[in-house]
Amino acid sequence: MFEGLLRPSAPNDKELPDLAPALAESKPKVSDGGKTWTVRLKKGVTFHDGSAFDSKDVAATYRAVFDPKSASPIADDYRLIDKVETPDASTVVFRLKAPNGGFASRLLLGIAPSAPRMPGTVTLTKRCQPFVPSSW
Repeated sequence: MFEGLLRPSAPNDKELPDLAPALAESKPKVSDGGKTWTVRLKKGVTFHDGSAFDSKDVAATYRAVFDPKSASPIADDYRLIDKVETPDASTVVFRLKAPNGGFASRLLLGIAPSAPRMPGTVTLTKRCQPFVPSSW
C-alpha cells in the first residue's frame, strides 16, 4: 500500500525488472566504496491525508524496521544500515556498515508517514493507491 524509494520496472513480463525511481528523484548516488548511498527525493509528493512527504518519513520508516523494539520480521534484511541521515528535507543518506552492491533492493521498502495520525485512520500515499478505504 506504500511506495518505496525505488520500484521494479521492466519493459515487459519476459524480462527481469530493473529498479527505477519511485519516490526517489533519480537512482541513488553510491560513494565511499559502496558504504554511502545518497537518495534525492521527489518534491511535491503528499500522503493521502495531504501531509507532505520528506526525508524524515524515510528515516523514520527505516529506523522503525531495524529498531529491535519493533521486532520487525524483516529487520535482519536492514541490519546492514549503520545510520540514516537527513541533511535536508529532500535528501536521505544511508551509511552502511560495509559495502553492499545489492543495497538498492532495500530501497523498495514502502515509506510510511513519520508523524502520528488520528487513531483509526488509514494513511496511504497518493502515488500508489487506487482506492481509499472509507473505514477500517
